[in-house]
Amino acid sequence: MKMMEDMLGSVLSPGKKLQITKTASNVLANFFGSDVKPDFVIHKGDLKKKDGEKFDFSSIELMIEIKHDKGLDAFVDDNNEHIEGTTEQAEASLGQLATYETCHASMQTRHVVFQVLVVGDYARLLRWDRSGTIVTRKIPLSDKNFFEFFWRFCHLEASERGWDKTITKPSEDEVEKAKAKLEAAEKEVGIEGEADFYSKMSLGKGKGSYIVHRIFSGTHSPFGRGTRGYAAYNLTTEEVVFLKSTWRVVGEGRMPEHEIYDVLHANDVKHIPTVVEYADVTGQVTKTQDAPDDWRRKKVKKTLRKFQHYIIVFAELCRKLENFQSRKQLLTAFADAADAHQQGLDLARFLHRDISAGNILITREGSGILGDWDMAKHLDDLKEGGSQPERTV
Repeated sequence: MKMMEDMLGSVLSPGKKLQITKTASNVLANFFGSDVKPDFVIHKGDLKKKDGEKFDFSSIELMIEIKHDKGLDAFVDDNNEHIEGTTEQAEASLGQLATYETCHASMQTRHVVFQVLVVGDYARLLRWDRSGTIVTRKIPLSDKNFFEFFWRFCHLEASERGWDKTITKPSEDEVEKAKAKLEAAEKEVGIEGEADFYSKMSLGKGKGSYIVHRIFSGTHSPFGRGTRGYAAYNLTTEEVVFLKSTWRVVGEGRMPEHEIYDVLHANDVKHIPTVVEYADVTGQVTKTQDAPDDWRRKKVKKTLRKFQHYIIVFAELCRKLENFQSRKQLLTAFADAADAHQQGLDLARFLHRDISAGNILITREGSGILGDWDMAKHLDDLKEGGSQPERTV
């Protein structure tokens, strides 16, 4: 461990842009029952909060995990079929790395996460995005490229290190302006839970800016859409709306969700959300799927999915179906959602294809809405088969 500090000290030390700190004996976070305690972290500024007890997770840039036993390497270099190790120890190590990545991406809302795995006298560099993970072969710790990685990492811009540039810290005035309305709206639709933070999300030039508080819905998988939903205060209109941040699949035959709603509304389909605005986040597109063929093992799919970070805002902030307030409200929500599904077929010729309790919502007025039409497909396209490599109709 001391060797790691000594080796990287010239690049990562107090006064530098980024620093390295030994954290092996500390739990940085508990992520759904799993302790996150890497051996080292690279961070900016002070790692500990002012109270001196908790770590400021927002300052962490990269986690370094050290394994002294080579049997704990999560990966193998000499197998043409797959890169993952197949022993119980290797699988446990991979699970640990995946948990750390998911925690890192979730708590900081990142679009890319970098990691370093050190095993004995060699290391591996990992780059995670919503499409998959790129892992290097073994790199000897004596290799200058290993140290060059850290030097280069330190000189990257924040967005290049994986930070989501749509999210910034709001001013005190902006928080004060949003706080009362946000909390009242959240209470009205049953959004609960601890949240001591406010964030500002901006959709880009010419688009709106929003103050968000608690996560209304979310996922904790390292891959895929990574959808998050928020009650959001529009700083321009001063209204509380619903903001959905997701990674949409890019590919032939895939329509962005707002385009599907355009068709549905044009055909007068009822009981569906109203789109306020939307945006593809510039520069936040996955890259793993573009890795050269000779980097892939045989069991890695030839075609990985390409994802684009996408934000869509809806006028309706709704109650989850599970939080219904009466049997009448529950039955009304089901009936309205079924009506929307049938109208989508009859009037617009779109099949929803993703009906679940999570996609049936209750408006503040007590009616039902069928949301999440991003998987919908036009009936004429169903004959062509699945529009995603691993998905069929």
